[in-house]
Amino acid sequence: MTTEEVLSELEAFGREDVREGRARFGIRAVSSFGVPLPGIKSIAKKIKKDHELSLALWRTGNHDARILSFMIADPKKFTVDDAEEWMPEMLSWDLTDGAAIYLFRKCDWVIQKVNEWIGSDEEFRRRQGFVLMAVLAVHGKKLPNSLFIDWLDDLYEGASDKRNFVKKAVNWAIRQIGKKNKTLRQHALITCERILSDGEKLNWIALDAKRELNDPKTVARIKEG
Repeated sequence: MTTEEVLSELEAFGREDVREGRARFGIRAVSSFGVPLPGIKSIAKKIKKDHELSLALWRTGNHDARILSFMIADPKKFTVDDAEEWMPEMLSWDLTDGAAIYLFRKCDWVIQKVNEWIGSDEEFRRRQGFVLMAVLAVHGKKLPNSLFIDWLDDLYEGASDKRNFVKKAVNWAIRQIGKKNKTLRQHALITCERILSDGEKLNWIALDAKRELNDPKTVARIKEG
């Protein structure tokens, strides 16, 4: 498919209520058809992988096309330079999260960029790093506990960042790391206590994570590890 053909298909799926809903949740795109995620996924399923088309769709600036670009990009071809080209325009939580879930987590450079992005002063670049911690806790089956234990120290530091999209990502990452296995649950709970004992940190982040990690249903699902 050509870029124009994809944009035409996306436009056909567009809905005003989706555009309005995104705006209510803090997603304000200059160009957007308002395509529901199932519609974007259906087009991605038809295209499968087309790396050059992915890059072209990102360059259109259309919000729906950019979400689709994550799904059809080839992670083996998607470079650090490509990621850095995209990052300045990752200015909404659904773009950072979509990039993490569908593309960045599969790239061989991801750990390097997580450790770099969490040190950024930019809200969404920093969010991207913390979101990737959460996503890798779910999908990084072969990643060692030691990596996530180190990241919990970074999340402790991140718990003083009061910016909305950063603090929510920090909370998400602590919860997902804690649910990965029983060893990491204990380390996540220790991190929560560290946050609560530090007056400079946001208590909400730790209290919410503790509530989930101590929920009996959650505890029952956590595996050894």
